[in-house]
Amino acid sequence: PSVLAITPASSKKGSVVQITNLAGSNFISGARVNLTRTGYANVTATNVQVPTSSQITGSFNLVGVTPGIWNVLVINPDGKTGSLTNGFTVLPNLTASFYGVPGTTVSPYTVKFYDASEGDPISWSWNFGDGITNTTRNPSHTYSPGTYSVSLTVSDGVSSSSIGG
Repeated sequence: PSVLAITPASSKKGSVVQITNLAGSNFISGARVNLTRTGYANVTATNVQVPTSSQITGSFNLVGVTPGIWNVLVINPDGKTGSLTNGFTVLPNLTASFYGVPGTTVSPYTVKFYDASEGDPISWSWNFGDGITNTTRNPSHTYSPGTYSVSLTVSDGVSSSSIGG
């Protein structure tokens, strides 16, 4: 078999992704499909169907799978194989994280905040604990003397994650 493309070509760790079109040629009914990566256990597709010799469908359970770039391997019942090198990406889960760096040591105190979130957020919502909010990725904020609880919520357009508060 020859493997040309996979749709979708990525999904988040912890999800079950439906492969709607593994495209190629010479696929045989009963074929198996794996995600492979050196040093990691294979991820075997379930519910594999071969509607035509040029298409395979199925699903991958990505719970516990290490994020990164994986190869797509098709094994026909006759033992012949085909692969799509670096064909599928397991994306990290969205996890909010940040840190702050003091910019001044006398009142009023300025702190530069840095987003350190995982999972490619596209929006940020900061609450500085004093009634002021901000939506930039790495904002600065000036405080009067006191104790404040800062929170950050990030979104990737599908899910969100929060920390602090």
